[in-house]
Amino acid sequence: MVGEEDQGHTILFHIDSLTNAFNYSKTTNGSFDLFFHAGETNWPENHLLSNYGDGVSTFENIYDALVLRTRRIGHGLSLAKRPDMYEYIRERQIAIEVCPASNQIIGYVADLRNHPGIVYHRSGIPIVLSGDDPGSFGYNQLTVDFYLATMAWGLNLADLKQFAWNSIQYSSLPDNRKKEGFEKWKNQWNLFIDSSYRLACNQILPNVIMNISNILPTYGPYDQSINVTLFGSGFEKAICKNIICKFGEKETNGIFIDLNEIICPTPSKNTDLSIVPISIVINNEILETGLNYKFVSSLLVIDDETLTTITSSKSDKFVIVNQKLIVALLILLLALIM
Repeated sequence: MVGEEDQGHTILFHIDSLTNAFNYSKTTNGSFDLFFHAGETNWPENHLLSNYGDGVSTFENIYDALVLRTRRIGHGLSLAKRPDMYEYIRERQIAIEVCPASNQIIGYVADLRNHPGIVYHRSGIPIVLSGDDPGSFGYNQLTVDFYLATMAWGLNLADLKQFAWNSIQYSSLPDNRKKEGFEKWKNQWNLFIDSSYRLACNQILPNVIMNISNILPTYGPYDQSINVTLFGSGFEKAICKNIICKFGEKETNGIFIDLNEIICPTPSKNTDLSIVPISIVINNEILETGLNYKFVSSLLVIDDETLTTITSSKSDKFVIVNQKLIVALLILLLALIM
């Protein structure tokens, strides 16, 4: 089923023909996989009139597609308004064909940053990027849709890899052809990663200025190593570079996470309790952060059951303060106030 759903007949209108074809296929050991165009509408359920001969509105197309055991759903925009079906689709890993360019051009999603496709993906529903009607829009490759999704949703390489994998996994290809497809794709993906890595490592960025705006946490135990995250901008200058983190005079090896995040492990054994400046060194270039990190002897951890003081002393003992004692102290304090 293709075309503008709001103007055409619903899946329910064709239910008899679809059911007969599906049942005939199964009884004759055939394969009649159903991929339904469903949910390409912005109308709420009670504002969308059904067409002549239809018992329901097109808002119900996703529901009827699920009744017919669809393996994929084209568009699925209205799924965001149907939490009752959302969990069903996620549990059964039914793929959603998301069409960023088409949805924006036609007017279903004016700002792709608000497209529900990224929510589906992040919540565990498999999505497949699709061009929908690329011939009508003047392009014939998926590069446009991958680019739009990447820029609007802030995708990383892991996301792009998953989308490409989904395209094969949730296709109508038989298993032996899928296996061939995965082998070819893996080789091409590895070549893409290698070439992208070389390009990123060899780039020269004279106009990029690194800036560190914040660190978290700002304190931690003096006798064990924890990760401190540096947040800022311009970190692309650290790609493929050796990063040295300095806590005062102590040095550790930093880890590049993304363009706005670098992780610096603290020294595992600091000799004293002190507040030290944090800086990083990239290719012998020192960047002073203007921020400090504090080494402390103990951390206070509070949960529902107990109040625990975790002491980083040589004995490494844990002092447990009974919650009942705290309650008693609070009652005493309230009594004194009253």
